[in-house]
Amino acid sequence: MESEMKSTAIRDIAMASALAFSGIAFPLPSNAQNSPQWKGTITKEGDVVVVRNPKEPIYESKIFELKEELSLGGGQASGETAFFGINDIGIDGLGNIYIVDLSAGHILKIDKNGKFLRTIGRKGQGPGEFQMLSLIFFAQDGKTFRTFDNLNHKLSQFSLDGDYITADILPSGTLLHAALDSQGRLYVGTTSYETRRIEVQRYDGSMKSAAKFGVYPLGGAENPEAPHLRWTIDSRDEVVIAYPLKYELLFFSYDGRLIKKVTKTHNPVKLTEEEKKDAIRSVPKTRTPNVQDYHSAYQDLFVDDEGRTFVKTWERADAGAAFIYDIFDPDGRFLARCPLQGRPFHIKKRKLYSVERDSDDFQTVKRYAVLWTFPEPRETTLHEEKSS
Repeated sequence: MESEMKSTAIRDIAMASALAFSGIAFPLPSNAQNSPQWKGTITKEGDVVVVRNPKEPIYESKIFELKEELSLGGGQASGETAFFGINDIGIDGLGNIYIVDLSAGHILKIDKNGKFLRTIGRKGQGPGEFQMLSLIFFAQDGKTFRTFDNLNHKLSQFSLDGDYITADILPSGTLLHAALDSQGRLYVGTTSYETRRIEVQRYDGSMKSAAKFGVYPLGGAENPEAPHLRWTIDSRDEVVIAYPLKYELLFFSYDGRLIKKVTKTHNPVKLTEEEKKDAIRSVPKTRTPNVQDYHSAYQDLFVDDEGRTFVKTWERADAGAAFIYDIFDPDGRFLARCPLQGRPFHIKKRKLYSVERDSDDFQTVKRYAVLWTFPEPRETTLHEEKSS
């Protein structure tokens, strides 16, 4: 009976994978036998779905093209669109771009055609003012946004027109990242430099903890190459935890239950001699360097609004400027690898928004159309493995 239940669960997962792909409007190949096949496995360990990916992706070639649509800033820019310290960017439901430039002390709102609309906030300590603005994040419906000020630990809420609505004070710790899901629930990642730990949790309307998603090491100043926690909220309102001690992504429900684990076989990337020297030089003189020989399993990640996960590896493209990203489908299958320039922040409505450097090392904000080109993969046979 138990074996039948496991087999049924695995068949359900296979059907879910097929349905997830069929919802994307790409043509099926004329010869199904020649279409790509995923070679990983999906199993269940208790209540947790475990997706194990091989080293090689489903597609060996590029699965999308980027077409530049908009470029802001750069060495020739002046006035409001001359950027010097972009720390974050946000996109609302209409495609307007909100830019947090630490050197400006306010938020710039630019329309989808690149026209400057207004500044939001200013330096100060009053309502709607900032001392050290560091973060902007939107509700997934794109109708309101919040900001975080590092100096006064204040989470402020604004309308899209820049009208101040309200603010909350972070109860404890130092905020590293925050996000809202589609229901407006607030998630925060905070650290304590005394305990050297990072905790990710969801707050309720009273700024009290309503769910927790784990506690992770912060890493020490002695080893700048130590793994650093990254996390985000995906299009299913699942919390994606990425602690790259090993190549593993953890997916939690909004109430703190681990529901999926995605792994991938990979070869660790060794630090170059120059990278190791730079890391040692960055260690404070009061500390003894303890720099490891290999990078962590990966650097960073972000998700698009169609459920794909983009994981930034330590591998570089042939030209050397762009890092390689591993792309996973909504069910955790390893789709492909692609190089991306600069720092990609968002893919929304098939538009990629990133911050890059021009030839003179000035910051630019870029928007690209994302043109997906891959066909539907052939349905794969999923192998059941014994639950642990």
